[in-house]
Order: sequence, then structure tokens, then C-alpha cells
Amino acid sequence: MTTVATTTHSRARNGAGCLTFLALILFLSAGLLIFIEFFLDPISKVVQSLRWERVPCTILVSRVDETVQPKKLPETPPTSAFKANVSFRYTSGGKQRTSSRLYFIKADSDTRADIQAIVNRYQVGTSHHCYVDPADPSFAVLERGFKPVLLIAIVPVLMIITGLGGLLAISVGRLRPAKPRRVNVRYRPTLRPTGQRQPIILRPVRRSTGFATAFPLAIGWNFTVFFLVREVARDWAEGFPGCHGLILTVFTVVLVAIGVGLTIAPVILLVRRLSPRPVVTIESIKVHAGRELELSWRLRGWRRQIRRLTIMVEGREEATYPRDEQLCTDREVFYSHCIFQGNRRAARSGTVKLTVPAGLPPTFVAQHSAIFWVVRFHMRLRQWPDIEDELELTVLPQEGRPGHA
Repeated sequence: MTTVATTTHSRARNGAGCLTFLALILFLSAGLLIFIEFFLDPISKVVQSLRWERVPCTILVSRVDETVQPKKLPETPPTSAFKANVSFRYTSGGKQRTSSRLYFIKADSDTRADIQAIVNRYQVGTSHHCYVDPADPSFAVLERGFKPVLLIAIVPVLMIITGLGGLLAISVGRLRPAKPRRVNVRYRPTLRPTGQRQPIILRPVRRSTGFATAFPLAIGWNFTVFFLVREVARDWAEGFPGCHGLILTVFTVVLVAIGVGLTIAPVILLVRRLSPRPVVTIESIKVHAGRELELSWRLRGWRRQIRRLTIMVEGREEATYPRDEQLCTDREVFYSHCIFQGNRRAARSGTVKLTVPAGLPPTFVAQHSAIFWVVRFHMRLRQWPDIEDELELTVLPQEGRPGHA
């Protein structure tokens, strides 16, 4: 019999910590910076261009400009960047004007073939139509409307929504007290008994339900950050950037670090999904104190990583009380008894008998205090953090004695 006392503090108005608050601020700031820097002006121009004047124009210049990038290392060969140089003449406001804008975002590509396709579409001397801003007749583009490249703006918009939503949730949470935390029941019945003597089969709740969200999120995030990294790399290749370029570089490094974390998360969730988990067969989750109960288990999942399995019966007492602006919950393990301990071969399956001593208090739940009884499965794994699963029991008073008060 061992006794372990712990105390948990939870804020009465807000359960979020400093790291959560800073992460939300970072998401909001990074999303706003990316959206304002790359997408705000093009998207607003796309919407406004629906009412712009459509006028005829003539192509004056149409060629592929090649720029040789400096060597990053002495032993590496120089690289070339290609750009479509297209200018056209149009008449607006009674004056002839020229412009070299294809679209609201610079026409840029990694390959010469893509740039050559643009030049072939607008050959010198051919007539086309351009779109002129009525508020500024000197601003005109050959192409308008929504393009797939603008879909990347969804990512910074989601970052802004996440940051604002999280900060709003924290603000609302400060207006109401947080409930004291306790161990959640991790098992659920999969076969309910049709008779009193039929055992119940219990399976642990999956611990990797976020994999379906984390995997596409990691792909989408890193795909979007790739374009930002490429833009920053080009700025540095042209020379030392200014203050704006340095700020953008710092945010890019932070976003890359987040992308690395989002890449690791699906791997961890996948390993957790494959990790061993006990499936329990028990006569009943309600047991009278002093009465013997039979419990069987079998391990499923990746069992080769198991080094040792320990099954214990624990009785815990909790008391919650306010102190200053916090809710404090004291937890004490007043009873702990090991009912099984074995290596990987012995831990695959088995049956044990457990008995809650008659002289100890049964399950009791009140507003500010509670007594819980659990069967704890502690699995030590090789090259991976240990795993714990808990099955909560309802211990009734000993038959023939009054209930616990």
C-alpha cells in the first residue's frame, strides 16, 4: 500500500497557458503578414477589375528576359531566372499610355517553357484587350479575374481565423470558471451484456483521432510555406534585403519551424495508432468492496515494442477548493496494489483476480470531493514513451454495510 499526493492548479477564469497565448498571437501575426504582403492587393484588384474599362491595346514588346543569378558557392554553376517582358499601348482618358503588367501578381516561373508560352500568346504587333483602372488610367493589365495561384491565400486566412478564434475563446473562458481536471475514462463498452452473467468487453478509445486532420494540414502548410521560402531565397540572392526583407525572413523561419512540427505530428499519431492497447473483458464495471472480480485482457497493436506490462488497482481521493483566483485540486492515491507484472511474452493476454479491500471507502462523487477506483495498465515500450490506460470501476459498499457518506 502506497500513498502519493499531488496538487493540480487550474485558473478560475482561463485554462490556457502562456505558450498557447503566444502561439495564437504568432498564428494571427504571421497570417496577417502573409495575407497583406502577398494577397491583399491582388485580391482587391481582382474584385475591382470586374468594373474596369475594357479597351483595345497593341503589343509593343514581347520577349523572354534571362537573368543570371550569382553563385551561392564557388563550386556551384550559376543559375538563370526567366521573366516575361511584355508591354502594350492603349488609349484612356484621351491619351495614349503604355503598361507592362500582365496580371496583378508578377508573371514568374521556374522554367523557360512557361515564360515562352506567355510571350507566344502576346506577340509583337497583335491586337488584344486590356483592363484599365478608372481611378488611375495609368494602371492597366492584360489579364484579370481569379487565378488558381490565389487559392494559396486560404492558408493565411485559416491562420488568421485560428488566431482570432483562439484568442476569442480565451477571452470568453475568462468570464466563467474552469472545471477542475480529472482523469477521463478511456474505455468504452463494445458488447453490452444481455444477461447479468455475461461479461463486458471494453476497448480503449483511440488516441490518434487527429491523424486525418494532421496529415493534410502538414502537406498544405508546407506546400504554402515553400512559395514563401522561395521568395525569400530570391530576395537574398539579389543581395542583402532591407528591413522589410529581414522581417519577412524571420517570419519565414518561424513558419518553417511550425511546418517541421506539423510534419512530425502525423508520424507521432501514426505510431500511437499502431501502439499496443489492452482490450479488457470484465464481469461488470460495478463491484462490491471485498468481493472478488475476474478481469481478462489481450493486447492488440504493435506488441513487439513492449518491454513490461504492469496492471494495478488504485484508489484515489480528490478535493477541490478555491485559492486566490485559482481552483486547486488535491489528489491522493490512498490504495495501490499490483495484480500483474510481466514481460512481452507474458503480457499478450491473461486473466487475473482483483479484490477491493472491504475496509476502504467505495466510489463517491460530490461537488468538491470524490473517490475514484481505477485499474491502471502501464506499458513500458522500447524506444518510445510509456503508455498508460485506465479503466474506471464503480466500487459499491460491502454487502450488508451502509454506503459511504
